Amino acid sequence: MATMSEPEGTSALARATRALQDEPEPGWPDLAERVSRRLRSVSRPGRPLVVQVGDAGTLRVDQRVLVDTVRRAVARVPGCRPVGVDVRSQEQEVTSLRVQVWARYGSDVRAVATDARAVAVGSLQDVLARPVPVDVDVVDVDVDVEGV
Repeated sequence: MATMSEPEGTSALARATRALQDEPEPGWPDLAERVSRRLRSVSRPGRPLVVQVGDAGTLRVDQRVLVDTVRRAVARVPGCRPVGVDVRSQEQEVTSLRVQVWARYGSDVRAVATDARAVAVGSLQDVLARPVPVDVDVVDVDVDVEGV
């Protein structure tokens, strides 16, 4: 029953509105998970790393440059999407790299990981002018991973 200050049907409308607000939007859990995954893949503030030591001196670069270089290279691998790049260093020298990727559903996951690793190693070799160990982990399989 409505109160004197509330027109007839208002309380029913208020209850229906609250019920709709409490009902999750269709597809929201999937969207929330995708947004969370992408946020986790955003690089953290970088730190300076030694890139080259030679007669001319030492060249330093922000770790975000290496992360972006590797991420772009791995993104060109068919059926592969990089979702995380972790640079490991000691005394500002890169000691190893770990790359996390999604693979396209139905693809040969081992081949995707092997190709991603080869591309990451090559891109690091181009920047650092020395070999660096690279590990690749396939952390998810998704139908939305596009080939290049």
